[in-house]
Amino acid sequence: MRAVPALLFGACLCLTGIARAQDWGVGDLDTPDGGRDGRKDVPAQERPPLRRLSDQAELDRAAAMYLAGDYASCAEHLGGLLGESAERPFEDAFVRERARLYYATCLLFSDQRERAREPLSDALRENPLMSPPDSLTFPPPLVSLFLEVRDDMQQLIKREEDNQLNQLRAEAAEARRRAEERRKRLEELERLAAEETVVIQNPRWLMNVPFGVGQFQNGNPTLGWTFLVSETLLAATALGSGLVLLDQYGRVARQDLDRPLRHDVLNRNTRAAYGTLVASSWGLLVVAAAGIVEAHLSYVPERRETRERVLPRHLQDATRESASSPRLAPLVDPEAGNFGMTIQGTF
Repeated sequence: MRAVPALLFGACLCLTGIARAQDWGVGDLDTPDGGRDGRKDVPAQERPPLRRLSDQAELDRAAAMYLAGDYASCAEHLGGLLGESAERPFEDAFVRERARLYYATCLLFSDQRERAREPLSDALRENPLMSPPDSLTFPPPLVSLFLEVRDDMQQLIKREEDNQLNQLRAEAAEARRRAEERRKRLEELERLAAEETVVIQNPRWLMNVPFGVGQFQNGNPTLGWTFLVSETLLAATALGSGLVLLDQYGRVARQDLDRPLRHDVLNRNTRAAYGTLVASSWGLLVVAAAGIVEAHLSYVPERRETRERVLPRHLQDATRESASSPRLAPLVDPEAGNFGMTIQGTF
């Protein structure tokens, strides 16, 4: 008697399951119309549009269609999400790859083998290192088709691998180039920071000083050295000639009356020394005057000089160890009994 309620409860569950299956469109596979009792299918165009879920939820929805054997609806659903005209395509790369596998499987089971190759090709283009589908999740025909497509795309995969390798090399080279530019820029900034420009006022009266002083003050060292050397040589020549002339006069004053000097030699030396003295003196005056005139004509009221300055310690290069002055420090080692002084510092 106790088994009767259990049997009645089981019968109710069976009837409820059959009614639900008919409502879901899943009937008896042995009947020609699939257990729908002559009911007509609703065309896909007349079905209400499904609300767009997240990528993972949409993938789960397509997987449910695939597991239910509704390959046409699964292919249509995934085709709308993977097509180029999709309003909200898959954004997650992993979900997009799995969706293409389900899409290819549904097309394959819908007798569309050539179309099933397209999503597999797209998946391999996006991920040339893609592994074969899991045989526990996807049927062997899809795994076999995937291997065929991958064999056909070996050259493409090889090119993609080479492109990725070249891209990585280019990125590494670009990173090295940017690092080198950054290093050079920092060195240039440090060099500029270590230099200072000083404005020096040139007094006008220095233009009247000979020996190229005015030229040096005007920032023309070449012309300054020219006047300095020329005037120095002329001054030395004039001084030497004067000394020779004085020596000749001294010989005349000190000559011995018993042994008089030869007047022709004395006169010749005196005339030569005097002529050299006059020529070098006038030459010195002319060159000095020319230098003074040129200095006034090329007068520069102020000039700028670049000098080095020491950067603060916190701005110096960390890799450059600055030198410190040596200092004496006591050295005490009680265990060894050593006492002394050490010199410490950076040299």
